[in-house]
Amino acid sequence: MDRVRRGDLHDEVTHRVAYHAPDTAARVAHETMRGAVAELAHKAIDTCPMSLELQLALRKLTDEVLAGFNAAIARNHDRIPTQE
Repeated sequence: MDRVRRGDLHDEVTHRVAYHAPDTAARVAHETMRGAVAELAHKAIDTCPMSLELQLALRKLTDEVLAGFNAAIARNHDRIPTQE
């Protein structure tokens, strides 16, 4: 492991578990990503054969991937790109 200071790890954990109240840009970003994930999930249901693999992919998409997007937005809401 790289030389990481214990204090840096404490700071990172504190940031990760803290509540990050969404501002307007963050709310819009969350809604955008929820819509994109939902669209892809519905497209997969209509395109892929019904199977365990589809169910697993949908679970990962709606649980893990969306959670990752939400965390990225919440933890970095001060750096959300402006929509042109």
